[in-house]
Amino acid sequence: MKKFTTIALFLLAHLASFAQVSNYTFSASAGNYTPITGGTVLASGTFDAFNSTAITAISFTYNCTPVTSIKINADGHIGLGNYVSTTNYTPLSGTINASIGILSALGRDLASSDVGSPEIRYETIGNEFIVQWTDVRRSGTTGERINFQIRINTATNVINYVYGPYTAGIANGNQPQIGLKGTTSTFPANVNNVTLACGATGWLGVTAGTANTSTVCLSSVTFPASGTTFTWTPGGPTISGTLETCLGGTSQLTGSGTAATTNPWVSSNTSVATVSATGLVTAVAQGTTNITYTNSTGCQVTSQFTVNANPTVTGTTSLCVGGTSQLAGSGTAATTNAWVSSNASVATVSNTGLVTGVASGTANITYTNSLGCSVVTAITINTNNTIALSSAVGTNNQTRCINTAITNITYSTTAATGATVTGLPTGVTGSW
Repeated sequence: MKKFTTIALFLLAHLASFAQVSNYTFSASAGNYTPITGGTVLASGTFDAFNSTAITAISFTYNCTPVTSIKINADGHIGLGNYVSTTNYTPLSGTINASIGILSALGRDLASSDVGSPEIRYETIGNEFIVQWTDVRRSGTTGERINFQIRINTATNVINYVYGPYTAGIANGNQPQIGLKGTTSTFPANVNNVTLACGATGWLGVTAGTANTSTVCLSSVTFPASGTTFTWTPGGPTISGTLETCLGGTSQLTGSGTAATTNPWVSSNTSVATVSATGLVTAVAQGTTNITYTNSTGCQVTSQFTVNANPTVTGTTSLCVGGTSQLAGSGTAATTNAWVSSNASVATVSNTGLVTGVASGTANITYTNSLGCSVVTAITINTNNTIALSSAVGTNNQTRCINTAITNITYSTTAATGATVTGLPTGVTGSW
């Protein structure tokens, strides 16, 4: 007799993925097995081959494709997207595929154990969607009790297979397939699996599969210690380069791997910054935009790009020959050539912004900040004023009695636009 409880939910359609599950990285570690006790029970008591109806209480990304519908199969695996299979004993190597992929934690012909408290249930705890097989066995054996979980982190898209207590039964040579599958069984692009020969102690020594048919030994000698965890971490593309610039500036970004042939680079806000097909970002206006890079397998990565206001310069911009003026630039100065004069024969500038007048004329002082953004400030160097006695010699050194007129004293100047006369005795005045 088969006892089977399930929930009928509607099925969502999905687009096929062209990415490769070979991009996922694998690791094995010792951890803890924490059984779930809540959620929804799909099967309990006596059960055998079944595939649940579509479960839509989940949303994550697998192989660069959004997943919002799954089916849980009694035979130790989950079908992602559209999946029609009551019995699939070789989920990784077989020709029965799901529209998005298959997660196989213990893919083999499984059924409820003849001992223990068999059940299959699922539950969402925080960001984890957890499917749990309790006290199941491989068909053809008795006394075997296998416990394991598939735990999907919907925030990070990391997939964990966690194995619980194991009790061996009558020897069985049907070894499970463990790994990930894409939309086909093509190895290794669409099958990322592990393998282990019988005789090993524990499962922490698994190695990468050599074919889509690779299996992991499960026996009275070779079995996973409780808490053994297999982790698959998605390895999408990356963006490198400076993710900010100033108005009018550019920044060359680089995407890992091979770029998509169509729209490899896209800006979410072209009024802030545009991006070329080769990743060259050009600032348009101050603000932020999201730059998305797509590789040839259809996987994407998005980074925020910031356009900052151009730097500013403060300080005196008009001085005389031989004079100095300390300029200050906003933000952090560039480490090399932060300050540059366009005409050092008129004015020089130090690496801290100190301008020195050399000769009359104008020079442009360019300040560059640490983002590579620049601002140009015009500096005017004036000729130094001169003054000379133009009245008769000695008129500037007269001695007179009180109330006696003096001879006018006259001075001529060059480059002056005005003057004040101070220090005169009472009754004597001066004007420009």
